[in-house]
Amino acid sequence: MDQIAADAAPAKRTMVFVHGAGHGAWCWYQVVTMMQAAGFNTVTLDLTSAGLDRTPADNVMTISQYAKPLTDFLSDRSSSEPKVVLVGHSLGGVSVSYAMEAHPDKVDKAIFLSALMPQHGETPLEVIGPYFAALLQVGLFKPQQADGSSSPTSVAVNRTVAPSFFYNQSPAEQINLALSLLDDTPLSVFDEVMTLTPKRYGSISRYYILCGMDKTVPFNVQDYFKLSRLESRTFNFRVSVKSDRWKWLDFEELMSTDNKSLFTAGIAGTAGQGYRVNGDNKKRALTESRDFIIRVVALP
Repeated sequence: MDQIAADAAPAKRTMVFVHGAGHGAWCWYQVVTMMQAAGFNTVTLDLTSAGLDRTPADNVMTISQYAKPLTDFLSDRSSSEPKVVLVGHSLGGVSVSYAMEAHPDKVDKAIFLSALMPQHGETPLEVIGPYFAALLQVGLFKPQQADGSSSPTSVAVNRTVAPSFFYNQSPAEQINLALSLLDDTPLSVFDEVMTLTPKRYGSISRYYILCGMDKTVPFNVQDYFKLSRLESRTFNFRVSVKSDRWKWLDFEELMSTDNKSLFTAGIAGTAGQGYRVNGDNKKRALTESRDFIIRVVALP
C-alpha cells in the first residue's frame, strides 16, 4: 500500500458502492479492485430488480423497496463496526440519500459521483425533469408498461444508444460486457417525494465529484448540485482540461472562508467503466483515479 492509501484507509475503512439506472454491482468491478488493493474494504450491492436480483422492475413500487438491499446492509451492520462511506453514481444518488436518512448512525460520509442529489420534499424527476425528457427523446431510455397497466412502470436502456451516453470513454470490450448486463429500472424511483431531514440526512458530510464527460447527468446539472445543495466545508482540487476530457493536475486543498459549500474537481470519464487510454497511460489514469477517490474519502 502506498502512502496516500495508508494515510486515508485507517482500520480498513469500508466503502459501499451504489450503481445507477440500468446497471448493477458489476459496473464497479474496476473501481473496487483498485480500492481493495489500496487497503479498503469494499461492498457492491444490486438494488432491487438490478444485477443478480431478478425482481421485475415493474413490480418495484417505492424507493424503499428499490433501495432495500442497501438499507438492509446498513441495518444488519453492528453499531460497534466503523461507519461506512457511501458512493453513489447517477441514479444511485437517490438510494444513497434515502439510506442516509434511514441510517445516519451507520454512515460516515457520502460521495455523489455525477449523481442525482434530491432535496427534501421533491421527487428525483423534479431534479432532472428536462434532462430526463431529453434522454427519452433521443431514445436512451424506453418506457415499459406492466401487463394491465395504463401508464409506464419501468424504463429499459436502448442498447444501440447506450454506448454514446454511458460508455463514451470506455474500451470496446467493456462496452460489450456492459451491454449484455443492462437491466430495466423502476419508474417509481423517479416519481416519489423524498423525505430528507436536517437531523438525519443533513448530519452526514456530503461530497460531490463532477464527471466532465458524463452525457447522462450533464455537467451543468452536476455543477448545480454542487453549488446549491452542499453544506459541508469547501475543498477545491485544482483541475484543468487536457485533450477532450477533464484531468486533475494536483490535489491542492483550499479551505474557503465561509465553510458552507463543497467544491470537488472533475474527473475523467464515467463511473467504473474505465478510460480510452492504453498501456502505461491506462495504468496512470487508474492510479490517479484511485488516489483522487482516496483523497475525498480522507476528508472530514
